Amino acid sequence: MNETNQAAKVADTPLRASHTLSAFWEGIGRTSWIAPYWSLESLKVLRQPETWVFFAFAYAVLPFYLSNPSRENLFIVLMAYFALAWALCFYVFIAKRRTNIWMGLATAVFTRLVGRWFGHILKVTILAPFYHLSESPTDILKAIGIFGSFGFNEELLKALPVLLLAFVLKRIKTPIDGMFYGAMSGLSFAAWEGYTYLDDPTKGEILTVAFVRITNSMFMHAAYPAIAGYFIALAIRKRRPLLLSAVGIGIATVLHSLFDIFITTHGPLIVIVVFLVFIAYADRSQRIASETEESQTMPTKAQPEMVDVP
Repeated sequence: MNETNQAAKVADTPLRASHTLSAFWEGIGRTSWIAPYWSLESLKVLRQPETWVFFAFAYAVLPFYLSNPSRENLFIVLMAYFALAWALCFYVFIAKRRTNIWMGLATAVFTRLVGRWFGHILKVTILAPFYHLSESPTDILKAIGIFGSFGFNEELLKALPVLLLAFVLKRIKTPIDGMFYGAMSGLSFAAWEGYTYLDDPTKGEILTVAFVRITNSMFMHAAYPAIAGYFIALAIRKRRPLLLSAVGIGIATVLHSLFDIFITTHGPLIVIVVFLVFIAYADRSQRIASETEESQTMPTKAQPEMVDVP
């Protein structure tokens, strides 16, 4: 009898193991969880923009690294790579995908190709005296020089494409548009300026310069014109567009100049101030965008039907 029971148990062991494996397989979600081949087969994953964004940022550097790039090309790719990373941050977290990213990239290209030369022309002509004053040993004269040169000139050239989009091309509808396009213009300028700093041995140790230029500098250069873009967007709906645009560029110029003047003494404090001002305008822009969307989607009151009275 014992031999019969033992034989039954031995025969039943594979069956129990099969049930255990089956229960385990069901518990972990079967094939669709372990190997989600249906998602790949339907190509739904490949149609999602997030897939290609992750792939681009993870993969793009590898072939460039294997190509044994020159020092100059390395600097260019480094600044462009982090400028694009910042652009995505502004697009997702600040603009909330409520604006046109392709128009933003076009704005960045315009600043690189046209705005930079516009600023150079002002530098060697009208604003040349301010650049001379910026090197003055007198603190007051130096501050005035920084305000009229690096402050005003750089913020004006970064605001140029936003002004064209607002008043010539009529492509700016909300403050979110103005802030995002302004930020893209600023990132383009920051990438170019960062490249020139990395290629200049007099600017300091290269790793330190690179670290600052891809972090704090990029944000600050994007925040200034974004603030100006907020006012430029508001100016479209107001009776005094030139005044509001000037106020926005003026605020950006003041913040930029204060940072340049006090960078070695109160630099971190100025960064906090700029950040708080930027976030305040970004929050207000989101509120305006939400109110606009609600007003557009709000159903109109149904008109009462007219009944013919006999």
